[in-house]
Amino acid sequence: SYTYEVDCLSIGTHQFRLRQEDLGGGATLTDPAYVEVRMQDAARLGTPAPNPASTDATLSFSVKEQAETTIGLYNTLGQRVAIVYRGTPPAQEEQTVRIEASKRPSGTYFRRLRSGSQTRTQRLTIVR
Repeated sequence: SYTYEVDCLSIGTHQFRLRQEDLGGGATLTDPAYVEVRMQDAARLGTPAPNPASTDATLSFSVKEQAETTIGLYNTLGQRVAIVYRGTPPAQEEQTVRIEASKRPSGTYFRRLRSGSQTRTQRLTIVR
């Protein structure tokens, strides 16, 4: 019996195999074990990478149910300075979008995901 814990797996199906190495140098692989990761929350907004950003930043998001979704970029005054994503993403599938940080002045910004009645907000710092 083996136990292995993995943090931060993306949504979807993942495959794991166990490799047993013998003292004599031989090795045996087990059959694959499949694990399906489903969404717990109604919406998920991943951490941008890199943060702080100087050129472009990539972020991931997903929604539990298919709905019109918008991700806006806001300054500290609460003014929307860009729409990063607008559309209807598939349910429970991780999506990736790029934020063009090189087009923005240095400072603190907030990314806000709105999907149906759900809202998620996270901070992004842009430096030059």
